[in-house]
Amino acid sequence: MLPRSTALLLALALPSACTSPSANTSEGDGSSTAVADDSSSTADSTVSATASTTDTTGPTSSTSSMTGSTMSTTDPSSSTGPQGCAGDDECGGPGTPICIDQVCSPCESDAQCAAKDPANPACRDDGQCVQCTASNDDGCGGATPICDAAVNTCMGCAFHEQCPDSACRIATGECFDEADVHTVGAGQDFEDFTAAAGSLGAEMAVLRVASGVDFNEAIVLSGSSAVWAILDANPDDDTLPLWARTSGNTSTLSIDAGAEVYIQGISVSGNIGSSMFPGIAVDNASLYLDRAWVVANLGGGISLDNGGYALVRNSFVGGVLDIPAVTASDSTLEGFYSSLIGSAGESASVMCNAGATVTVRNSLLLSRADAASDIQCSNASISDSVTEANFPGGSNITTVGVMGATESMSWFAGYASGNFHLTPMAPAAILTAAQWQAGDPLVDIDGDARPGVDGSADVAGADIP
Repeated sequence: MLPRSTALLLALALPSACTSPSANTSEGDGSSTAVADDSSSTADSTVSATASTTDTTGPTSSTSSMTGSTMSTTDPSSSTGPQGCAGDDECGGPGTPICIDQVCSPCESDAQCAAKDPANPACRDDGQCVQCTASNDDGCGGATPICDAAVNTCMGCAFHEQCPDSACRIATGECFDEADVHTVGAGQDFEDFTAAAGSLGAEMAVLRVASGVDFNEAIVLSGSSAVWAILDANPDDDTLPLWARTSGNTSTLSIDAGAEVYIQGISVSGNIGSSMFPGIAVDNASLYLDRAWVVANLGGGISLDNGGYALVRNSFVGGVLDIPAVTASDSTLEGFYSSLIGSAGESASVMCNAGATVTVRNSLLLSRADAASDIQCSNASISDSVTEANFPGGSNITTVGVMGATESMSWFAGYASGNFHLTPMAPAAILTAAQWQAGDPLVDIDGDARPGVDGSADVAGADIP
């Protein structure tokens, strides 16, 4: 028999045969335990030992066991522990969209984003894949051709400057196709509007009109396939193309039967043929007017009839004796930052019937008619604008008192000719009557900058003096 001290040493070195390996192994903590039972110390007693090792730092583990003289080993390659990403499609977090070295990571290039998701092909500075950025608008097109870099989202165009190679079809938010662009003027693609209408009248067309050229003619654009944009070819030139019909009983431009016309930087003025026809007549069709002049026409500025629509921004529109600047009959007028100025008699700034929808904001609505007759459209919605007398139901309206003959000549640079640029003699209240809102024009009729900050006070009307 072994001495008791020797038996005790053996018991400490080797666990008892009745000890279960599972009971003596702590799962996943890499430890092993041994329990000695000194109640039995015979020489032929069975001795077992269990050693267990689990690697908690990697995807694989190995276990070896020995019972008596038997040992078994498990191959660590058979483990199914957690693995890294195998491709970009496994990376769903917005800040870690790309799989790099089996780790979902921020994007590092536009190419990575385009390869993962063509709908979000731009890599933003913070590593997210987005629709577009200020330097990459490849994901924009169709009805959303413009990148709003502030929110990295594609949107429709609203101003022609956003489509520098063609023009903006504001009704749909699309840019006109560059193939539809033509020039008008002496030595250009078309000598005048009559020639262009004869060739392109029922098509999509962008006409870039030579500056300083006068066109004495009248045309009619009819039908829904007639979608035209007529733009000043040199907007930085102070001399606008002048389109005037000096004879005949017709409007300078007639738009009907679903046609759609965009005008920017053109003066449709001086139609002296008849007081029965305005400068622009819109009948069941659409007109979009930006930074334009429609003044000094014997038949008034613009007429809207039978479901006609007009968006008038940053423009001068004038009426003449007894004829308003704009009339709307069962039609819709939206006016923003425009100077709608009437003459004497019944020449209101705006006249409409009960079936019309009229919304005017940030504008001048004045006339030399009696102050109570300046706006002959009781159902109009007018806000942040300047009138002579308070308009019932309007909001944030600034009143400046009666504009008589003397005032009209001193407030404007050339009232008689329809030049409604403000002079230093104009009421100071006009300078802060408007309130710029997101989506409003960023410039005035001459290209001078507007505030561009939501809620900022601004000059009412088309001109910043």
